[in-house]
Amino acid sequence: MITAATAAKVKELVSPGIYLRVQGGIEMKIVPTQRVDWPPPYKDATEKYSAQVRLSKDRRSTIGYVAGQPFPLIDPNDPDVAVEIAWNNVFRPITSDDYDLRFFECNAHYISRGKGTSLELDDTEVGHYAGYSEVGRTEVEPMPVDPDFKSTGRLWLFALYPVIQPATQRGAGIVRFRYADPKRGDDSWSYTVGARRVRRLNEAVLSDATGISAWNPDHYSGFNPKTEAYDYKFLGEKQMLACVHAEHSPEIPCPTDGGASACPEAWEYRHMYVLEAKPRYGIVNTLQGRNMLYMDSESLVRALCRHLRSERRALPELHVPADRARSPGARRQNSDLPVQAFVRGRRVVARLPVAAIQHVLPARTRDAGARVLVHQYGCGG
Repeated sequence: MITAATAAKVKELVSPGIYLRVQGGIEMKIVPTQRVDWPPPYKDATEKYSAQVRLSKDRRSTIGYVAGQPFPLIDPNDPDVAVEIAWNNVFRPITSDDYDLRFFECNAHYISRGKGTSLELDDTEVGHYAGYSEVGRTEVEPMPVDPDFKSTGRLWLFALYPVIQPATQRGAGIVRFRYADPKRGDDSWSYTVGARRVRRLNEAVLSDATGISAWNPDHYSGFNPKTEAYDYKFLGEKQMLACVHAEHSPEIPCPTDGGASACPEAWEYRHMYVLEAKPRYGIVNTLQGRNMLYMDSESLVRALCRHLRSERRALPELHVPADRARSPGARRQNSDLPVQAFVRGRRVVARLPVAAIQHVLPARTRDAGARVLVHQYGCGG
């Protein structure tokens, strides 16, 4: 069992974000590695169709794909290996046909590092987390391709609705279509409760969190933006720890980090492909400059991921001094509060209206001091 006291033992076996969580109290139960077997229909489709799949001339899209895994033979020395792994992730053996998760719940916590406590900032429950693939179907008719694909060109459809809680967002939701045409962006719409309107979403918003949660549609199921909109680089292979065969369903809130994660849970050694994904600016304008992806070599699920800030659009990370935030003078609406901003590694001292900062932070978090991320869409935690 790995605890905060023994976190150093796994520092080189997990991503930096997971390592911080272990230091914060999450417990990891290390278990023997188990094999992830592909469903027989998916395996049969891979053997039948993979030989006819190839990359397009620009090395971004696939040609000849029908079902199964498009590139089952991975060669680390292949100059196109990163793109091939990215496409294997798109057509992975999990959720190859359709799925519908009922009463899906997601929590956002403010973690007090080293104290084993956390503050719940958001608790969202959604009635349906559902998807339908029109290409690559191996188990449910119509197979292997839905006839609708010939007329619409849609690879898959996704829906997340209706929000059940919090009450202020009850009824909200999002619908998204992904197209096979590499030059056509996703069609996405959201229903906004306050306005009682359905509005089309800009693609840039799909990869950026604009609320207190770091969750966004492009990372709902791991790493899920349009594949052709990113450049990929293969960084190597590595043995890492990942939670692949969970022992508890539903999960058990972790008692040692204030319920901010699920533990103790089973973690095992997995063989990972490590990729770097950079957005192609002009095709997709996201604030995340780089994504470090750790792909499980058997399930092709993105087991771990790091989101790094853009080199072109550096996000200032602001530290609000706790003592000044609590002072009586700082409570005035017209007062400014000095903050430290770190942009591209340089320390900058600026003054922001305290009303703007208090608009972002919950009262308890505000009084304790917090780190705030500010970007062009507003403030996100």
